[in-house]
Amino acid sequence: MKRAVLAVLFVLTLRPSPFGAPTGQEPAPAETATAFVERFQALLRSGDREAYLQAFEPGLREAEAARISLFWDELKMSSVTLRTAGVRTPASGPARLFVQAFFESAHAAAIESWTISLVRRGAFWSVASLDVPGNLTRLYKVGISEDRVQRARRVEVRHADIEIVMENAAVFFDNLPDIETALVVVGRGRVVFSPSDANERHQLELRYKKDRLDDEIDALFVRGSPGYLASNIRIEPAAGPASVSSRERSKAEAFFARNYPRSFTIESSLDGSLLSFLPRSEEAVLAFKARKAGELAYVFSPFAADEVSLYDNARDQVVSLYSPDQGDGQPLKRMFISFAEKFDVRSYALDLGYSPASSTLSARARIEIVPLVDRLDNLKFRFNPDLEILRITDAEGRELFYTQDRLRKLLYVYFVAPVPLEETASIQVFYRGRMRPVSPT
Repeated sequence: MKRAVLAVLFVLTLRPSPFGAPTGQEPAPAETATAFVERFQALLRSGDREAYLQAFEPGLREAEAARISLFWDELKMSSVTLRTAGVRTPASGPARLFVQAFFESAHAAAIESWTISLVRRGAFWSVASLDVPGNLTRLYKVGISEDRVQRARRVEVRHADIEIVMENAAVFFDNLPDIETALVVVGRGRVVFSPSDANERHQLELRYKKDRLDDEIDALFVRGSPGYLASNIRIEPAAGPASVSSRERSKAEAFFARNYPRSFTIESSLDGSLLSFLPRSEEAVLAFKARKAGELAYVFSPFAADEVSLYDNARDQVVSLYSPDQGDGQPLKRMFISFAEKFDVRSYALDLGYSPASSTLSARARIEIVPLVDRLDNLKFRFNPDLEILRITDAEGRELFYTQDRLRKLLYVYFVAPVPLEETASIQVFYRGRMRPVSPT
């Protein structure tokens, strides 16, 4: 009797299912495009390049192995995040993914936009092509080095119309290997700023009762290109060990934290972290804490109409703004080439909701642009940093990567694929915030 029951159960187990496959062995569901990106990212993060390359068609694997080695071997990246900007799954033909790849290391970041074509291989997707239509964007994570510190008998900084001298100082260098772009000096010193422009000297006299700024300082932050630091800063080492006190280090780190976001930094839309680009040519920021004048910043930009500016950080005011002369009474001008504007705004549409009771607003701005260069891969706008950006999309609804320079009130938007010359493109910016009406006068 027991044998008969077992035989019946065995027959029932082998009975074909209504879908044509044995029970317990149903075919795996087809992989979605979103699931493929998650699997693709996990393979890329694992460090197992052989497994990662198996996601590609055989003919692509050798070229992809050489391309991806740029990030791991040459740029020394240690992690990667993929964000899907858009998906196209037509009824016939390959699916297409638009992905933003964000590679990171302890000191740098690299951003690329990828267009990936997929083909079915059984239940899974396989990469039929991976195109990088734009340029690689390289950014840096600048900080104070833990071990690169120097005791200096004297530090001298001279440039255009400013001179800073500090003695018996502790010099803290940046953390970037093989690149000098920032330092902080803590100690006693003096700053002398004497504009070569007569009008600016008069403005200083109205403000400080002198036609120049001559004040004691106890901290200095410098940010510039490696060439600028090598040409304009002279450090005379002190005899003896290079050790510094914990008080000096704490002061340097606090002064760096206050001034770093104001100099060549942008905020990432991925995680809100601060990233930095390298200053060009002689671009520089010298921020110092003066005993009488407070915290000021001397900014030199050779690509601006007025190269020199002195900014009062506490009052959020420009103290001086001018072009220094060459010693003969003529403004100092450097030649730089700008062939044309990168794009033109054809139209601008704004949908806005505003609540007068709370002074809050939510808005969507649709901006239509026409490129004036061959391949337009990014846009730059003025944007109020007090407002919060929710997302930015292109005309096809693909979410775009963007960065913000809150100090200069600039917004940078990066296309998934460059826009050809004179071809119309558009973006939508979704944002919200609080904007109080101006008090009547």
